[in-house]
Amino acid sequence: VFFGYASKEEFLANTSVNYPSGYYSMAAWLNENTKPGGKILLFGDARTLYYERKILASSVFDKNALLEYLARSGSAEELRDNLKKDSIDFLALNIAEAIRNMKSYGNFRMTEKQTGIYREFFKKYLKEVYSRDIYGGDNRIANKLVVYEIGADPGLKRVDYITDVILAQVK
Repeated sequence: VFFGYASKEEFLANTSVNYPSGYYSMAAWLNENTKPGGKILLFGDARTLYYERKILASSVFDKNALLEYLARSGSAEELRDNLKKDSIDFLALNIAEAIRNMKSYGNFRMTEKQTGIYREFFKKYLKEVYSRDIYGGDNRIANKLVVYEIGADPGLKRVDYITDVILAQVK
């Protein structure tokens, strides 16, 4: 960036040794494709600098917001209703950052009941509206960013990145 080899946007949209688990492209997409009044729940990442929307994020020192909603919900329907009541329209995931935090701090552990509620919620009420694979210098995927719209018709079945990828990393 300093020498003009890449724009700020190009640099921030990719992952590198100096900038692991980049999230800028997801923030830019949400800024352009969501209503200014809605809220976004971030899972696995506490960084909010580039978001121009209301963000509910949890650092490794906080209780995880999604787990708090799960603890207050007895079913997938109740989870959806609780999120909607608080004007949360989207769930955004930074997979690499969530895995790093889970391995380092263990702060995303779900009970068996919470896992069941989340899996049902995922199947019934989350529609993937944004996904980006970020490749590292070795041409392998270094990160994945995913945004789900809450309450939308889920459409085609896809990977449940929270329970099938992030939580599976520590079993």
